[in-house]
Amino acid sequence: MTLGNHDNRDEFFRAFNDFPSITKFRDHRHNDVIELPQARLLLLDSLKNTPAAPGLLGGEQIDWLLKEADSDLKKPVVVVAHHNPRLGGDPTGASRRK
Repeated sequence: MTLGNHDNRDEFFRAFNDFPSITKFRDHRHNDVIELPQARLLLLDSLKNTPAAPGLLGGEQIDWLLKEADSDLKKPVVVVAHHNPRLGGDPTGASRRK
């Protein structure tokens, strides 16, 4: 499970306390790894604020993601998050068409 802009992290942890995060970051986020026979799924909590559309990955989370992606080079890695990744570009997330 991953969290998105309509979720509440405290309520999520209360409802799913049997599914703790695989990570223990200062900025607590729910991350997980699902090992499949042919691939590894890395689940990222991209929730920034509720209710707000923009998401955010934290620095500790990105470092963890890079290490996890490199930890088993025998299988492809699929990264799963609610929010679309955006590297650079317009910080407001607005699209511009000509």
